[in-house]
Amino acid sequence: EYFRKRYDYSHFLEKSSFFSRPRHPCDKFSRWRKYAFTSDDYQRVLNVKKISSGFLLSVDGIPRTIVKSFKLIYDTSGDPHAPLGDYDFCWWTEEKLEGYVSIAPKGGDCDGIDGGNPEIFLKSFYFNDPIYKENLKLLMLPSIKLFSTNNAYIQPQEIDFAIGESRVLKKSIMKFKKSKKTCASLPKGDYSNLYGKLPNNQGYMIYAAHMVLDNNLMHDPLPDGGGETYLSGAKCPNVAKNFLNIDSCKLSTSKNACSDKAASLALKLNDDTNRQLYALTGRYIYTIDGLRLDHVPSPCELGVTHRWVRVSRSQLKCKTSGVQKPTRKSLREKLDSYDWDGNKEIIDVDLQYDSYDGACEGDTKGMFLWYNDQCWKHSHPDSLNVYDFTYWTIPSTHPGNAVAASSGKPNPIKNWANQNLFRLIFPSQPYHNMAFWESNKQNFDYIGKLGEEVSFADLPSHLRIESVANAFSPTDKNIGAVVVCGSRNEVSNIPSFNNMFVDESTYLKDDSGLEKQKKNIWAMVVMDGNDQLRQRVAWALSQILVVTPNQIEVKTLTEIYLNYYDIFVRHAFGNYYDILKEVTYSPMMAEMLSFLNSKSLAYIFSDTGEFAYPDENFARELMQLFSIGIYKLNIDGTIKRDKNGKPIPSYQNSDIQTFARAWTGFTNQIERGNIEHGWYEPNRMDPMRLVGRWRDAFPKMELHGNYIGDKYPLCSDLQPKHFLSKGAEYRLLGSHPQPDLHSQPDWWLNLDKSIKHFKLDSSKSKLFMNLCNESADG
Repeated sequence: EYFRKRYDYSHFLEKSSFFSRPRHPCDKFSRWRKYAFTSDDYQRVLNVKKISSGFLLSVDGIPRTIVKSFKLIYDTSGDPHAPLGDYDFCWWTEEKLEGYVSIAPKGGDCDGIDGGNPEIFLKSFYFNDPIYKENLKLLMLPSIKLFSTNNAYIQPQEIDFAIGESRVLKKSIMKFKKSKKTCASLPKGDYSNLYGKLPNNQGYMIYAAHMVLDNNLMHDPLPDGGGETYLSGAKCPNVAKNFLNIDSCKLSTSKNACSDKAASLALKLNDDTNRQLYALTGRYIYTIDGLRLDHVPSPCELGVTHRWVRVSRSQLKCKTSGVQKPTRKSLREKLDSYDWDGNKEIIDVDLQYDSYDGACEGDTKGMFLWYNDQCWKHSHPDSLNVYDFTYWTIPSTHPGNAVAASSGKPNPIKNWANQNLFRLIFPSQPYHNMAFWESNKQNFDYIGKLGEEVSFADLPSHLRIESVANAFSPTDKNIGAVVVCGSRNEVSNIPSFNNMFVDESTYLKDDSGLEKQKKNIWAMVVMDGNDQLRQRVAWALSQILVVTPNQIEVKTLTEIYLNYYDIFVRHAFGNYYDILKEVTYSPMMAEMLSFLNSKSLAYIFSDTGEFAYPDENFARELMQLFSIGIYKLNIDGTIKRDKNGKPIPSYQNSDIQTFARAWTGFTNQIERGNIEHGWYEPNRMDPMRLVGRWRDAFPKMELHGNYIGDKYPLCSDLQPKHFLSKGAEYRLLGSHPQPDLHSQPDWWLNLDKSIKHFKLDSSKSKLFMNLCNESADG
């Protein structure tokens, strides 16, 4: 809790990170800055351009500020200003007004900007210019008096420099007359390049994202599972059910509820959806069609993903001249191997690593193929993709815009929507060749494929706004019922605890400093704590059940180490069995003693054809170091000996091999939000889950000659209607019917006829009444 409460990461990307979202710019405690550049600008391109009022400084093509002069500290040329053009940011950028900023011309040496980090200033022209207003946003702010000052703190590096200077909003401005409309229209989780204009010539500021951690405790999980964070573009914070939280999980019917199995807010991509998005956002969302196959390879070529699009043709007309029956048969076999994702309009067949041993003759490019009682056409790989084409509506971005304007005709890109048409047909030659498409498509935000269901959280930020969320939310509250769970000590950060701890993902990181951060936190807690005996016992336990950063793949994370240590703080005066159980399920211990992702011999042989035994490391250390030790002991702690006076071993090597089979199938829980993550790092916080197909399914002996699990009945021994007997357990699944302890794919629910689904009558069923046990207040 100590770390999370004081977590104070200002993410200058101004958008949601992998695991957390920025505080809304209009909320109390949101942060703003007056200086132009941050350490996050490292590896970006600074462009300097002479304009009538001075020099325009842009970062990656987006205006950042205007300065009256532009000189470098060590420039001795005598020129009135430093050379114009492109510069690279060097590492050192002090985040305060007039702080040190180091830049280098392309291929040149680093030098500091004379005058340091300049103040933010842009003319209103740039916020209205069609080229820039796609990326620049302006919010009217209240007087500077409504902001407190958050002083910079010193970041120790090769040279010490200041970071994090900001102004903190003292109260919410959601209902502030001049800003409430803009506040309501900002995209969820993406506030990049958001400028604030202060009244009465007090100047400008730019939003500095302060990341939010949610309160998601085991006894009080987030009501929507963290849906608001998920819809902002971060991972869903909902904790997977595990042996620690299973009794405190709750059912949420929030329209925004999320979990690793379900996110209720999704959009089915079709013409009607495109039309709705245009009406709600004013953005030109089209499905692209008419793309030609000029440089597209044959559908038989390896190393390529080939697209097939469903077309309305009868079987009689679904043929291509010159393509023979063996070729059609081979291509159907390839479509049979396609991992169907439910899209009824498009099939993408990946031949990247496949071997093609069938016939493929004739002119197959653009061919028709009858498959699964429908006609499919080989098409361009982008055909029927859905994009945001708003960029092409800007006058200077598309050649047809200027031509149409000069002749008094409507903008050709906007005109499709004006005619209520939302499939943009790519023009035939000679108007556009396909190279024009290939060189321009990176300017359009990709949304998905026609017929695909896309989560709201995966939409481009321009579309992740409140009106879109409301329009596509399910109307039946039971459709999105989701089980929500929390975890111990998962508290929110407190904004008033300024500038204390950061995380591994920040560009400001100093690896050695981050490695020390967990040690510093430990020292601060144990030295100042009132529970000194508990802290001493916890320290002793941590020296027995050891996890060392040297054995964990990442050393710069903080929370994962503190979370593991908390096991000993929590159980310092408790039961050693409880400690062993939590340690066993800890992904940190599994990584430390290498039984993470350990698989049974049977699984490995069936998968690879090789003989490889499960990892024995944890099975050995659990006995040798964590519990019974090498030798059996008498009640007084002395070593038991045989008739020859030799110590009696507690276990044999065969016992280690047997127990190693018991520790198969353990793997990390699904990645989630609201916990510290490194880039592309697994979930090292939550108790591990089991993968059934990796488990060793054969009997195992315990140390006293009995079988592990003897007290549990076989499924074949259970009595009829045992599921109605006293003591039968049921698991709350929400609206998603896949069992928690199974790992089958979704399609098994529809294909396996042995699985019985039935609905309990809420007014008559005694089982429903016992399971639900609904209170008078609902």
